[in-house]
Amino acid sequence: MKTVHFKLIKKILLGLLALIISLFIIGYLSFYFFVQTNLDYYKNELVEEISKATNKKVTIETFNANWNITNPRFIIEDFSIYANSSEKAFTFKNYLRWMCLGCPY
Repeated sequence: MKTVHFKLIKKILLGLLALIISLFIIGYLSFYFFVQTNLDYYKNELVEEISKATNKKVTIETFNANWNITNPRFIIEDFSIYANSSEKAFTFKNYLRWMCLGCPY
């Protein structure tokens, strides 16, 4: 009787493990095909939205994304907001990062 329960528990745990691994693979592939390949589009959309909100010219030199196990990261380098058409009022030279909510780092 105990071996029957053990086999059933083993099948359930193996099924859950396969489901979790499948979800990670689907998440990574989705990130790669829908986000990583369209970074220029998202960069332009981000610049446009910030420009609308601030009524100022905004530039982003580099916009990258990567996936580290369960943490998607979006990295912005050289983000600038202009006071007028030629004078920078605000600049982040290094980078801004957005990571998943609830991540420990």
